[in-house]
Amino acid sequence: MANFEKALKKVLASEGGYSNDPDDIGRETYCGISRRFWPKWGGWEIIDEYKHPDGRNNSIIPNNAKFIDDYLSNLVGAFYLKYFWKPLKCYHIENQSVAESLFDHAVNAGKKPAVRLLQREINLYAVKYESLEEDGIMGPKTLGGIAAVIEDEPNFPNYFVQARIGEYFQKCYNSAIKFKWLNGWVRRCLKHIQK
Repeated sequence: MANFEKALKKVLASEGGYSNDPDDIGRETYCGISRRFWPKWGGWEIIDEYKHPDGRNNSIIPNNAKFIDDYLSNLVGAFYLKYFWKPLKCYHIENQSVAESLFDHAVNAGKKPAVRLLQREINLYAVKYESLEEDGIMGPKTLGGIAAVIEDEPNFPNYFVQARIGEYFQKCYNSAIKFKWLNGWVRRCLKHIQK
């Protein structure tokens, strides 16, 4: 079964620390957790206590406050486990690359869009498996489809990465401002290439 800690490490390497980009629909974020979409997340109280009044400070926690940094890290991990890893049923996915890539895409693009993209790719590459409804719901048929498609096409994890990159290019064509994030999105996807 896929390992959450390994997957979380990759997500956090892509998400970084504190950000407050006016062009980002999430606005103020910490390790990818958006205050706009997750205003009740427990870490915001700590962040508000330590951030610079101008709201642009990337080194929120003082160097001598490791216990606060550790506490925030635990809150971040618990958040991603509860709201992404478990609902996506990644703990049932045997292929680590697919689980990590699905998890990462859900964190960045949303759970339903990530699962719909996965379902679409399974439908393209699974030869012997029944066609899935592309409904964005991670149910037993989609989980079975992951196992089936990897049996039919061992390079499927990389095809899924390729599809993710295609989705990001499409986002940029639909909204020119998003081109500023394209390089980061592509690099993020390439971390999940299976060698």
